[in-house]
Amino acid sequence: MTEEKKSLQKFTELEKNELKLTDSVKYLKDKFGLNKSNVEQVVDLISQKLDELKGTKRDEFIYHVWPLLTYEFKNQLWECNHIRINWAISTMIQELGRMPSKMEMAEKTGLSRQTIHKHLKEYTSNSIYQNQLLQFRFMADKVLARIFDFAVNGDMKAAKLYFDILGKNFGVTHNNFVQNNFVQINEFKLSQEQIKQLSPEKLSKIESIIKDVIPEN
Repeated sequence: MTEEKKSLQKFTELEKNELKLTDSVKYLKDKFGLNKSNVEQVVDLISQKLDELKGTKRDEFIYHVWPLLTYEFKNQLWECNHIRINWAISTMIQELGRMPSKMEMAEKTGLSRQTIHKHLKEYTSNSIYQNQLLQFRFMADKVLARIFDFAVNGDMKAAKLYFDILGKNFGVTHNNFVQNNFVQINEFKLSQEQIKQLSPEKLSKIESIIKDVIPEN
């Protein structure tokens, strides 16, 4: 049996048991001669080992010190793994011309195959990932406003994209438009006052945009 397989088997057996804080303290004392009063040394050791160790040996170390880690540190650890895996996938797709295997990603990142498999399987339900999605959604209005600005200034591709986005996300169809110097697309509203403030050139562009993307009856 190879060293990697032995280490994986040992870690799998360890993982079945949930450690307590006292177990982590004993591990640091027995293996590194540290106790919980050496706070700075413990923090330095954990950071050092996370940089040095690879694969299942890294997993085993994390398992033993997990009860000692703060919530923020655990989140940082997850984010670091996420960045490594993202980088490995994007880099190796360019290098290999295909999606890399978990073994190849493990060699590239220094993470274990088990860690990569678990991360890919569970990342969508992670609270950190959910918060990242909220950030993208928060910026969506700004992006849509920028697309609208390009569309109003005559960019027909931007106009097509703008109405495609509205159609897919807000159910906009050509029946949502009203021909009375007043445009409303669900909650998006271009009032008569706003229309009056537009130059004739922009009004003409808006009209041509709408005609271009809405099929005639």
